[in-house]
Amino acid sequence: MKLIMTCFALILVTSAVAQDKWYYSKYEVNDLAELTPEQYNLALKDAKNLSWASLFVSGAGVGIYFIGKSTVKNGLDEDATFIEELLGNEIVGIGTMGLGIVAAAGGIIGSIVGVTRLGMIKKSGRDASAPDGYLRITPHVIMGQHNSLASTGIALQITF
Repeated sequence: MKLIMTCFALILVTSAVAQDKWYYSKYEVNDLAELTPEQYNLALKDAKNLSWASLFVSGAGVGIYFIGKSTVKNGLDEDATFIEELLGNEIVGIGTMGLGIVAAAGGIIGSIVGVTRLGMIKKSGRDASAPDGYLRITPHVIMGQHNSLASTGIALQITF
C-alpha cells in the first residue's frame, strides 16, 4: 500500500511540475499576465480545443468499451477475420474493452488538463481587450514573511 501511495504521489508531483509552466515553453513568458492579446486569445482557444477534443476521445473510449462488452456477450460477427477467430470472442472483447478504458482515461486526463489551463488563463488577470501600455491599480493584501501579519497595500500593474 505504501508503494502504491508513493507512486501515486510521484505521478501527481510530476504532472504538477509539467503542468506548471506550459505557457513558458509555448509563449516564452514567465506569467500568464504577460501574454499579448493575440497570445491570450490563442491560449484560450487552444485550451478550449483541448478540452473538447479530450471529451470526444473519452466518449469514443466509452463507445469502444461497450462494443467490446457486446463482443464478449454476443460473440464475434459472421465476417470476423482469421485473427479474431483464432483469438476467440473472449480475448477480442476483453482487449477491445481494455482499449476503450485506456481511451476514456486518456480523454478524461486531457479534459482535466484543458479545463485547468482554461481556469488558469481566465484567472491570470490579463484582459484580452486591454490595449498595450495600460495601467491598473488595485488594492492588495500583503503578508509579512516573518510574522505573517496582513497589511493592505496597492498593486500597480503596467502592461506593455
